Amino acid sequence: MGMKKSKGFTMIELLVAIAIVGILAAVILVSLNDARHGAEDAQVQGQMDSLSKQSLISFIPINGFDAVCGTNGVTQDPVIARLIADIEVESGGSVICNSVALEFAVSAPLENGDFWCVDGDGVKKEIPSALATTPAPGETLCP
Repeated sequence: MGMKKSKGFTMIELLVAIAIVGILAAVILVSLNDARHGAEDAQVQGQMDSLSKQSLISFIPINGFDAVCGTNGVTQDPVIARLIADIEVESGGSVICNSVALEFAVSAPLENGDFWCVDGDGVKKEIPSALATTPAPGETLCP
């Protein structure tokens, strides 16, 4: 009598296959999580860019940036107010907004702990988390 050939997989082979699939799934999940955070930051940066453009539109009728944050008795531009609310939802943090007649600076938190800042001089840049209160109250330029 000859040896009987078994059909199918042994328990060891199945466990190895399951372990490999588990490792691949973990790697993919980490990559997807990183991509999701990158997409959220890109969304915040895009909304901040829209805010910067809207600030120029709101500048024209009053010849100043007071409508960006609603300062000096000027009502905040409703489009900018909506953008700030959307940015806070997307970023999960508070937007810092400072404006005076001829300057403004707005910053929003990013997923990596840093901040994205835009100002009236057209600056759009990432600010390290070490400067967490950037711009400081009353500061109207991105550092």
